[in-house]
Amino acid sequence: MIELRQLRNFTAIVDAGSLTRAAAAVHIAQPAMSQLVAALESEIGVRLLNRTVKGVTPTEQGLALYRHAQVLLKLAAETRNVTLGTGGRVSGRVRIGLPSTIAVILVAPLLKVLKEQFPGILLEVYESPSSYLATQLLEERVDLSILVDETPSSGLLVEPLVD
Repeated sequence: MIELRQLRNFTAIVDAGSLTRAAAAVHIAQPAMSQLVAALESEIGVRLLNRTVKGVTPTEQGLALYRHAQVLLKLAAETRNVTLGTGGRVSGRVRIGLPSTIAVILVAPLLKVLKEQFPGILLEVYESPSSYLATQLLEERVDLSILVDETPSSGLLVEPLVD
C-alpha cells in the first residue's frame, strides 16, 4: 500500500529535480530517498523517474503519479480542517514559486505576515531559476509564482506587479 509519506517524498523529488536536493529538503539521507523511489517503482510496477547526471525528470507515468499525489496530499492536508471545522478561518496549503533573488527578500516578511494574519495557511516556497517558474505553474507544481520574464506563457493569468 502506498503511504502519504512516499507521495510527499516523491513530489519533493519531482519539484526539486534531484534526489539529493529533495532529500535535503525533507531532511532524509539521499540513499534513503533512492530506496523510497525504488520501492515505489516496484510497488507500482513502472519506472517513475528518468535519471541523468543533471538530475531527474518524471516519466509519463511519473508525471501522472505526481499530479495525482498532489491532489491526495492536498486532501490529506485539509482533512484536519474538515473534521475540526475552520469557523470561517482561511486555511490550507499554498505553494508559491519564487526566483532565487526575490525569495531572499520576500520569504521572511511573507512568512511573518502569514503567521500573524492567516495562521491556518501552510506556505510552501519553491525557489527556482526564473526560467522554470512558468513551467511549474503550467504543470501545477505551484499555485502562484512571481515571474520575471517579459513574455508570459500562454495559459497563465498574469498580473504585472512592477514595471
